[in-house]
This record gives sequence, C-alpha cells and structure tokens, in this order.
Amino acid sequence: MTKQNELLISLGWELATTVKGLEAAEEKASQGVLDQVRDVQHHRISLAEKFDEVLVSSILASGIKGEADKIRAIVEQIHDLLDDEILQTGDLAAKVVYLRDVRGLALGEIAEMLGYQYGYIKKISCRNPPKR
Repeated sequence: MTKQNELLISLGWELATTVKGLEAAEEKASQGVLDQVRDVQHHRISLAEKFDEVLVSSILASGIKGEADKIRAIVEQIHDLLDDEILQTGDLAAKVVYLRDVRGLALGEIAEMLGYQYGYIKKISCRNPPKR
C-alpha cells in the first residue's frame, strides 16, 4: 500500500471519527447545555484547520442541527473525493482497507462492489488488520 493511499485512508478514518463525534454532540445538544455547543464548535474548528478552509456560518445563529448538517455535507463531499481517489488506484489492499475501515462496508459488500470472490477479499482483509 502506498504512502498516499495510507494517508487518504487515515484522513478518511479521521473524518468518520469526527462525524461520529458530531452526531454525539448533536444528540447532547437537544438538552440545551452550553458545553455541547462548545463541543460542536471545537469539531467545526478542527475540520476547518484539517482541510484549510473556513466554514462560514455561526453555530449559534443557524443552530446546532443546521451546522451539523452542513459539516456532514462537507464530510460527504470529501468522502466522495476520497472514494474516487482510492477506488481509481490499482492497489486492491488499499481499496479493501478504505471500504472496510472508513466506509464501514462488510467484506461481502466489498467483494460484490469490486467484483471479487468473498474469500479473496477476506484474505486481503486479514493481511491488513484495522488500525484503531
């Protein structure tokens, strides 16, 4: 697996983790506690730094749910770009690791998507265990 593919997989994993954190913060926000607002603000700032872009709208003005939806949309766009980049490489191991660890697909789904037998995909997956 190339360094570029490892970096893309790592970035995708960080995005997935950030989305999970946002979802948890969004759930807490329904309680109306100021700490949850700061939590979402922290994730927003970390995403902006990570991708060197500014996320433009105030979290307090548009509400936590609206802000989380905007961030999810940005993350989904980035996932789509990562999908395109990883899936266009010839590195089958990178594809399997990305689809398994970042996108959360089952090995059967990966085998069907990539056009390989389940056993072969499972063997590749075993050679490349998840890094968590």
